[in-house]
Amino acid sequence: MTSAPNTSRRRKKHASPLELKAIEVSGFKAIKRSSKLAIGSLTLLIGRNGSGKSSVVEALQWLQESLFEGLQQATELRFHRYEDLRNHRSQSTSLHLKFSSDINYDLKVAKAAGFAARPIVIAEELSMGRTRGRHTIISTKKGSKGPAVRNVKDANPVRDGDSLALGEGPSRGAIEQVRDYLKSLVVVRLSPTSMMDSAYLERRARGALLDERGANLPALIDSLSASQREWITEHLRKIHGGIEKIQIVPTERGRGYLALSERMPKKGGSDLFDVPAWMLSEGMRRMTAVFTLLAIEPRPSLLIIEEIENGMDPWTLEYVMDELRSATDKGLQIILTTHSPFLLDHVKPEEVIHVRRVKGDTSYKPITGYSDVARYGGVVAPGAMYLSGYYSDRDDQKRRRRRR
Repeated sequence: MTSAPNTSRRRKKHASPLELKAIEVSGFKAIKRSSKLAIGSLTLLIGRNGSGKSSVVEALQWLQESLFEGLQQATELRFHRYEDLRNHRSQSTSLHLKFSSDINYDLKVAKAAGFAARPIVIAEELSMGRTRGRHTIISTKKGSKGPAVRNVKDANPVRDGDSLALGEGPSRGAIEQVRDYLKSLVVVRLSPTSMMDSAYLERRARGALLDERGANLPALIDSLSASQREWITEHLRKIHGGIEKIQIVPTERGRGYLALSERMPKKGGSDLFDVPAWMLSEGMRRMTAVFTLLAIEPRPSLLIIEEIENGMDPWTLEYVMDELRSATDKGLQIILTTHSPFLLDHVKPEEVIHVRRVKGDTSYKPITGYSDVARYGGVVAPGAMYLSGYYSDRDDQKRRRRRR
């Protein structure tokens, strides 16, 4: 495996890269209250349709978009109304993020009094250090009327309930680290149809590095250096031997589309032919996007890929997983959601979180907490254990035996 190349187009780097260690979510979509989800270098969320795998992902994405655009616009963009976002058995929505260096960030949002859908900040806290030595960087002064006032160390208080104090604070220290981490995370639910068309080649000043559907992939590739493009091409070539070049073909009005140059036989020898994005397979478009996110430098702080297996054959998926694993060895954090038992055989048990709905509640449990996984680990393949119902508690196991 080769390393992604460096580039001169670097953003500011911190001396100590921040890592997300755990997430807790309450009152968000399917989640009334989640247990603490430990996040490592690679984390795999697996579960049935509708279990709530995407709810944690969307909560992080909503937080990111609120930093960029404010709560109201972020909510309207994805959920239309706050009432659609909020868990119907909860009065508010809360997120707790635990980072390395003992940094903790908490946000609580609820509906503003007198407004049908407008969400406002009720409480926001950013602290650093452990219990006895902890010092507060953002703190909330709770009031009975209007948006909460949040005091920011070495900055003016924030009274606007739509904006996050995290986005308004000074560009230094823990505020800057957490803000930069959240702004540079990337969530992708790659849509092969969105990646078929041309797109504007000018990169957006605000927003995620790559949009969730992959529609602005041409702009991202167009910004890469020649060595970065060659790195992507090299990895695509290992999957499809005929690929020799990746390029963006300009069209009208500052737009362009992705094309891969493939060597094909012709009378008297062979020649290169440009295969435009709409002629590529679904898997090739998705792989191009994933490898592009691994080639860019600096990489995202956290890369979240929904249903990574879509459009990929087992051999290709295994190769992509190897490259993702290699990226985590170099500091990139990755969260994957999946329905695939096949993937379970390519990760460590401690990296897998089982997501399921139990009596209307979404639960998140590391599979190492199941007694059958501990008992049969190393004997039965993790994917086979999942299909056979080994990921269950003792009461579930008793019910399953009775049904037999």
